[in-house]
Amino acid sequence: WLNARETEQARLAERRATAMLSTLYDDRNGLYRVFATQPVYYLMDNIEVYEALRSQQRPVPAAALGKSILSQFRLNGAWQPAIPLMDRETFYPHALARTYLWHSGLLNDTEGAADIAAWLAHFSDLWIGRHKDPFAWGIVAWNIHRLAPAEAACWRKSVRMANAAAGWTVLDAAADAALDRQGIQISCSRQLS
Repeated sequence: WLNARETEQARLAERRATAMLSTLYDDRNGLYRVFATQPVYYLMDNIEVYEALRSQQRPVPAAALGKSILSQFRLNGAWQPAIPLMDRETFYPHALARTYLWHSGLLNDTEGAADIAAWLAHFSDLWIGRHKDPFAWGIVAWNIHRLAPAEAACWRKSVRMANAAAGWTVLDAAADAALDRQGIQISCSRQLS
């Protein structure tokens, strides 16, 4: 779908991005730093790199990064959003970070489903009601829509009830449109707050 000139530009951009990304790689722990000069690592960022490596059909570095993610970001059975650990727990990134795992391929289907169920039991009202974080986080609705379509539908209803101050991004709009195309309705069987 790209012409020859656009294809070459895309390849050049990919090479430059790969070169820049390589400056963030830490071979001591197999993770990608947030900043080249500081040993700070984010779970979400590393999952995004993992997914990019997979989409580029680079299975060896993807597998190595996946192994590092699974071993480095899980502490006493709980997913940590960052290394070093953050002192104060907040919805973003603490609750949100692990949602990136659900469709990354890093968890098997059983692990992913169990984590989604546990997450929804603990965070659904906070997420849908935006009680501790003003953003819509449509990526969560997209990531749960296959296993919890009713929750995705509640999210679609909740964002329509939100005031203008609610955080809404282009990603949220894309998630909403994609959910619509998947047949997820705008409805909720429980009272939204």
